[in-house]
Amino acid sequence: MSKFIKAAIYVAASLLLYFLLREALPKYREALGVYLALFLFDGYLWMSTGPYLRKRGILVHLLGGLFYWLPFLLIVASGIYGWFVPFPSWNTILRTEVTTFILIGYGIKVIPVITRVISDIIRLLFGKPRTPSIYGRKPVEPKNMLMITGWVLGAALGILLIAGHFAGQYRFQVNQVKLTIKDLPPSFENFRIVQISDLHLGNWNCPHKLDEAVTRINSLRPDAIFVTGDAATFSSLDVIRFKSSLKKLKAREGIYVIYGNHDYGQYYKVKSRQEVYDNMKRFSEFYHELGWMLLCNEEKTIVRGTDSIAVIGVENWGEEKRFPKLADLIKAEQGTEKIATKLLLSHDPSYWEKYITKYHHEVDVTFSGHSHGGQVGLELPGLRFSLVSGMHPYWAGLYTDTTEQGNVQYLYVNRGLGTVGYNGRVGIMPEITLFTLSRDTIH
Repeated sequence: MSKFIKAAIYVAASLLLYFLLREALPKYREALGVYLALFLFDGYLWMSTGPYLRKRGILVHLLGGLFYWLPFLLIVASGIYGWFVPFPSWNTILRTEVTTFILIGYGIKVIPVITRVISDIIRLLFGKPRTPSIYGRKPVEPKNMLMITGWVLGAALGILLIAGHFAGQYRFQVNQVKLTIKDLPPSFENFRIVQISDLHLGNWNCPHKLDEAVTRINSLRPDAIFVTGDAATFSSLDVIRFKSSLKKLKAREGIYVIYGNHDYGQYYKVKSRQEVYDNMKRFSEFYHELGWMLLCNEEKTIVRGTDSIAVIGVENWGEEKRFPKLADLIKAEQGTEKIATKLLLSHDPSYWEKYITKYHHEVDVTFSGHSHGGQVGLELPGLRFSLVSGMHPYWAGLYTDTTEQGNVQYLYVNRGLGTVGYNGRVGIMPEITLFTLSRDTIH
């Protein structure tokens, strides 16, 4: 039977199974669509990988097949288990390790799939290449050479991802940034702000590591701490269990916190609006117990003598349709008209591009997070990229924009302290940022 017929049967059988299950389980149509896509993805690559392993003996074929299909089998098993036990309720270690293993497994397969596509395109355009024997031995066919190259590169990526999971997840990095602000009041010269973001405490399977981060933060002697959203992964319950650690954070002028998209409890199936309300109420009460100032489209003024600066916090606003659009900066700024220096906490950096630089030139600095820096990437002088750099223009670090009046507006995108999905970091380390404010003496 030709490979084309086998592939057609495989696709037809997959589609038939998909439509049958979709009718039987209408509530899971979206998830079944993901399963179908991954099954076709795996099947396409297995058509070249399976025969190659079979030629190397039954044991190699069985073991190789087991490891090859294990990520997909884990997805199916997780879906079945999740039917009875909601995903957010799983044991944290089980949930994070299974998710990470699946993502690493498919990450390894991406490069071999690319080389398989290249091989198929070459064969389609130029036909099957001839491979004459040399000294009585037949050389490796070009398609096998591409396949081997793809798997070698995929394995190298897998090793990096595994190393990032075990060695990079809690490798906290302190970045120091000096911000020169026009009209900064004299009393706030050298004012020290520590920003942390995207803790995603629902994914921390080593709670004591948070104590290490808290110790690092307190050692920086911050005047203020900004927590720019996504403290939770699924709900406020993720955060509450870390109360004793978070209570140890100290800042002379207070700790200021805003909500991120994950904090609204949109990443698990809620039973009613009341459940959403209860989640946000728990958050509010918890931050009050900690002594943190939760800013929901509002501001707090920090006063030193006769000088003052405004710390403004807006609710989440995301450019993509699936993210809440609840920010109201006009409301949040009420009462700050006479304050020259305005510092804004906004979880999603797209808000800075869409609104701040266009309509709110009075905002001096915007502190954001959301992107995690992509968690996997490379940052070298003159060379910066990550998994999200092609999707988000503002994904990590300091950005500036100059207004028509010549004033500089800053955006800082924190790389996050936690992780989502892949529980690891490669090249983009979890970040604690120390800002020092300075007066612009030139203007």
